[in-house]
Amino acid sequence: MCHQPPYGILDKVGTDYNPPKNWIGLHAGSKSILKYIKSNSPGYVFCGHIHESKGKKKFNKTEIYNLGVCEHKIIEI
Repeated sequence: MCHQPPYGILDKVGTDYNPPKNWIGLHAGSKSILKYIKSNSPGYVFCGHIHESKGKKKFNKTEIYNLGVCEHKIIEI
């Protein structure tokens, strides 16, 4: 579980929350988190921070969830 999503995965800045104009459309995730996922292949990663990029993506063997906003999610593992 981490605050920021991994770089390039569910981390694109949109216009929903009025970011600086030069950030719109850019990836704002963490390269360190992506490196950790690549080398350790955790089963799941739960993150948030980039609210407009909420969703689920699979990266290799890891399921990444950007919960994005104050909602709840039940995930059977």
